[in-house]
Amino acid sequence: MLGALGLAFVALRLGPSLLGLNVFTGLDLFELFRPWSELPGSDEASSTSVYVSDQLDYFLPAMHEVHVRLLQGDLAMWTSANVGGFPLLGTINYGMISPGRWVFFILPTWLAPAWSKLLEMAFAATFTFLLVRRLGMSKLGAGLAAFIYPMTGFIIAWTNWPQTAVATIIPMLFWSIERFSQERRVRDAVPVAIATALLLFGGFPAVAAQTLYLAGIYALVRTLVRHRRSVRPILRDLAILAGAVVVGVGVTAFQLLPFADQLLGETDLSYREDGFFGVNSRHFMLTTIFPESFSGNYLWSGLSPMDVNSYLGGMVVILAALGVVRTIRGGIPRSVGLFCLGAIVLVVGLIWFQGPWSDWMNNLPFLSGNPIGRMRSQLGLPVALLAAAGIDHLRSDSQDQTRAFTLPTVVTVAAVTLLAGAGAALLVSGRILDISQYAWRDALVAVVPMLALGVLVLIGLRRSWPRWIALALVVVTVPLQAVPATAFYWPTGERDAFFRTSAGIEYLQEHLGHDRIATLGHPIRPNTNQYFGLRTLNGHAFVPEDMAAVLTAIDERAFIGPTYSVLSSAVTQFGIQPGLDRFGVRYLVADAESSYPGPIPAPLAGVEDAVSESSEPVLLEPGQSYEAQIAPGELRGLHIPMTVNEAATVSVELVDADGTIARNEVDVRATTDQVKVPVALTPIDGGAFPDTGDPLTVRVTVDAPVTAALEPDGDLQVLAVRPPVPSDGLELVFAGEGLIIWERPTALPRIRWTSDAIVIPDPAERLDAMANDPAPGGTVILSDAPETPLTGTGSTTELTVVEDSGDTIRVDVTATEPGLVVISDNVENFVATVDGDPVEILSADYAGGAVEVPAGAHQVELTYAPESGARGAAISLVCLVLLAGIGIAPLLRRRIRARGEGRR
Repeated sequence: MLGALGLAFVALRLGPSLLGLNVFTGLDLFELFRPWSELPGSDEASSTSVYVSDQLDYFLPAMHEVHVRLLQGDLAMWTSANVGGFPLLGTINYGMISPGRWVFFILPTWLAPAWSKLLEMAFAATFTFLLVRRLGMSKLGAGLAAFIYPMTGFIIAWTNWPQTAVATIIPMLFWSIERFSQERRVRDAVPVAIATALLLFGGFPAVAAQTLYLAGIYALVRTLVRHRRSVRPILRDLAILAGAVVVGVGVTAFQLLPFADQLLGETDLSYREDGFFGVNSRHFMLTTIFPESFSGNYLWSGLSPMDVNSYLGGMVVILAALGVVRTIRGGIPRSVGLFCLGAIVLVVGLIWFQGPWSDWMNNLPFLSGNPIGRMRSQLGLPVALLAAAGIDHLRSDSQDQTRAFTLPTVVTVAAVTLLAGAGAALLVSGRILDISQYAWRDALVAVVPMLALGVLVLIGLRRSWPRWIALALVVVTVPLQAVPATAFYWPTGERDAFFRTSAGIEYLQEHLGHDRIATLGHPIRPNTNQYFGLRTLNGHAFVPEDMAAVLTAIDERAFIGPTYSVLSSAVTQFGIQPGLDRFGVRYLVADAESSYPGPIPAPLAGVEDAVSESSEPVLLEPGQSYEAQIAPGELRGLHIPMTVNEAATVSVELVDADGTIARNEVDVRATTDQVKVPVALTPIDGGAFPDTGDPLTVRVTVDAPVTAALEPDGDLQVLAVRPPVPSDGLELVFAGEGLIIWERPTALPRIRWTSDAIVIPDPAERLDAMANDPAPGGTVILSDAPETPLTGTGSTTELTVVEDSGDTIRVDVTATEPGLVVISDNVENFVATVDGDPVEILSADYAGGAVEVPAGAHQVELTYAPESGARGAAISLVCLVLLAGIGIAPLLRRRIRARGEGRR
């Protein structure tokens, strides 16, 4: 029955996504950002999944690039998509070698999340089952534990994040340690090494390290109990286990060492210094019982729902308490039960009850500098093991029913009474706290079964039939409680809404080439651009310190979070900006509906035409068309003075004698004072506005009452906005779908040739020059002089980018004089060759690189090849060979022995 309910749960929660009928991730976050909020069928009010943002703007775009490049025969170790480039498979960040997430290599990105989740659940459940069975418990207990563990709060909440990929491996590691402690053969340590490697391949070292700490304690406890006072076997077994862990870590070295270099050597992590002391408010303990508590689209006390979810379920908590009773009775190894109880107490204490007793732990590697709430990852397995023991306690017919006051009986009565009472108290406290996400259905789903189980257990102290009813209640209720527990955290979306393209995105795909965009605010939310094959200077990633300094020098407020950067919406400061020129930012993408505090709509860059005095304001009727006349000529759009009485959509058509030549619309928030509503316009046919002839007609409609000004002749007052003289360095090339795309004609190519360099040894002066000094003729700023003097006279050059795949940049260049090929990327971990011969990469423009090239025809190639990656690959290879040897050696000995016996 439990198996059938488990399959029914999977079919209900994952079935449609497994079949490709929808996508197993929340997509309505797109509805909050341009251009998607302006596309047909969008509904901004429907957004309920803000906290899946990491999936949409970090993990899925990167994993999609890995998938696409693999189909092209390219193993994607590095990408140049954002912030000058960052590792893909070059580090463990994405966890794509873990047992569930490897499907992203082969399945379409819209289909992979559901199958990844299924494989993770199956993997975790399998090894939880095997661990429970190896500890001598029943198949029913093992089956229930196998369902409980993947349905605990940490794994539910962090679905589609690497945190879950790591948590999936925890049961395998404990099973492998238990197996070794029982078998004690050297080859039985191989699964320990494999589990350790998979932990790290999962992509979240903090959770992996927390697991290794507790697994080490478990190994010590089991080894001491098994060998008692025999020192030599204790030391032998612990040494073998420690060696297995070291070898497992070594297997991951090809990703782990570059990750350590990037995160520890190139990135500022000071913002995480106090993470260990981030104790959660104790009312978040409510999440252990109530499936739906705190599941909302809001931050409560500065924490997201993933960071507070400790869900176990009321039934599971009571079963775990019964598991403690089972431990006292000797139904499971006491050392295991006591370890589980101790682990639970430790985790609960660190998350909610820190004090002087725990402060010293902040000095431990990977506990220091990481949010302590992630210790929830260690709560699920010990609870599941005790719950399995609790099931066996309910099933046991060996209870002494003639002695009502044995220690186990007293413990059972006390535990069940306290827990059942706590469930009722928690419900009441939830209502008193007036937490908005509470509903009375939580009482029906969580507390009522909990109380019923408590009553049945107490009655069952003297009779057997209530215990069998309790077993049935548990088997049915635990899967049922998982349905509401997963509802908020497992959103799905329509396939058609999965990274929808738009005219603006297609424009950039057609025109950007090898260069970059920068986003002003959140349109084309970084890193969603990576999914569409576009590069941005800003983005969502760990940023090397040099590139972070570049972004800050260009816009001192670029970083809106430790790993998230966008430029200011004040576009005029970025039209003529040498730093953006040097880093190949050809287009700026702005939100047409961005506003200043007030809210005051951000005006279009440019110069307004002069207009005559207006008459008294009038109320514009929704749906009625109002007209105005403007002179022909270059045009960026219109400013329309209005007082917006309630949020409205303002639609504009620009018409000449041949018909409509431009149209656009913007959504405007309600205002108390008159504002100038900006409406950017670009010709529909992609050409230019007529610069002579009759005046152009502007037709304006609104969908809600707004107050606007009229000209003396009765026309609506509109202010034409035109390019300024001298130029502000901006050309409006696309307007629509809530986007404004500005081209920057002064931008230098991201990959370019120059024969002129300026040498500035001082880093601060070099950074300032990069951001503020013009670059005539593509002049590059170096920290050291090149070996070959550059003439700076301007050589005749042909430069062709042959490959720009991420890991490799290959350029064919023919020049009449020596010069430099400049690459405005993070190339610190690249190696370069000219015609196959290794050459040095010079530091260029503070955070980029340059390669010296002599006159003539040459091929220049830069390849991602970090030294740490090469060292790591060698270590990984040695460890793999060692593991294979340990695993194969017994088979070879057995075969040799069999041959020897056959010859006798």
